[in-house]
Amino acid sequence: MAINRELSQFAGFVTIDESGNNNVGIATTVRISGGGGLFVGGVEVISPTGVWKGSSSGLIGSQGAQGAVGSQGAQGAVGAQGAQGAVGAQGAQGAQGAQGIQGAVGTQGAQGAVGAQGAQGAVGAQGAQGAVGAQGAQGATGTVGSQGAQGAQGAVGSQGAQGAVGSQGAQGAVGSQGAQGAGGPTGGSNTQILYNSSGTAAGSANMTFDGTRPTFATLRTNSIVPVGGIPAGANGGGIIQIVQTVKTDTFSSSSSSNTAITGLSASITPRSASNKILVMYSINYDSTRGNSGGGFRIFRDGSHITASSGTASGSRYTVSGDFGSNNDADQSGMHRSFTYLDSPSSTSSLTYQIYIFQDNSGYTTHINRGRSDANDTDDPRMSSVITLMEVSA
Repeated sequence: MAINRELSQFAGFVTIDESGNNNVGIATTVRISGGGGLFVGGVEVISPTGVWKGSSSGLIGSQGAQGAVGSQGAQGAVGAQGAQGAVGAQGAQGAQGAQGIQGAVGTQGAQGAVGAQGAQGAVGAQGAQGAVGAQGAQGATGTVGSQGAQGAQGAVGSQGAQGAVGSQGAQGAVGSQGAQGAGGPTGGSNTQILYNSSGTAAGSANMTFDGTRPTFATLRTNSIVPVGGIPAGANGGGIIQIVQTVKTDTFSSSSSSNTAITGLSASITPRSASNKILVMYSINYDSTRGNSGGGFRIFRDGSHITASSGTASGSRYTVSGDFGSNNDADQSGMHRSFTYLDSPSSTSSLTYQIYIFQDNSGYTTHINRGRSDANDTDDPRMSSVITLMEVSA
């Protein structure tokens, strides 16, 4: 039997071309080694270099019938999972972003609140006394009294000083002679006016006149009016009476409601319902509060005279004088003074009193003393005063 063998060597492995009419009968397993050799039944028959290594006897026989196709081998086991790949290198830094658009201009802030009103100035000095008014015109001559009954003739009196010539009255009817009357009071001279509390011409002279100006021992009046009259929009002049209370002791309050300052009050009874009352106070004080938050109010007979305080607006409090601000917590005090012309329209006794108002109970206001009030030579004790004047209408 001839054997047709053709070996081709490609890249280290060998294939067998089984074409042709002559076949190689292989009774045992045929395999090709990794080195390129051909093994049959575990015997090398062709070397990796293509040299025939086997024996020709015993291998070649008649070709048997083709065996049946073997059953498919079982599926191989799933291979183990491969190791995790290495972490990739960090990417290059991105380019810088474009500049953002400029923000819009902010809205203008709200206007600041109006500053607190400054403290009221001190009461001005008293004006100089006005000149004495011109002498009034002489009063008209009184009417002739009715003739009394004729009395017994009295002794002849001494002749009095001659009086001013009056206008001649009508001739009266001649009456019968009456009895002599009692001696009358001594008449004054032409430089004296006699007056007493009963309105009769008796007693010592109350006013003397030296030919230029009058001099009064006591001047009683309900109103003083200028010679040219009262200017439009003005009130009548003249102080009828003055009442004053001076408080020298201390007082403190931490209340957030109206609190009367003990001892800082005065009472007055007007002579006329048309007269007015001039109320003046001067207070020395201190507060534990660094900013304001309160002030003083004028009360008449227990009621707040709202017209003496500021005009109400929203949540704002109203006072006649604000505490102000004192940031010196030791040797210091503050002062407030105020003047108000009240129209009580009354002739009854009226009591005016100064009250403290605070918007917060967490602070204390001290009257007539400093905040610390230490027993030192540089810590003050002070006084406060309220004055009432009745002014004629």
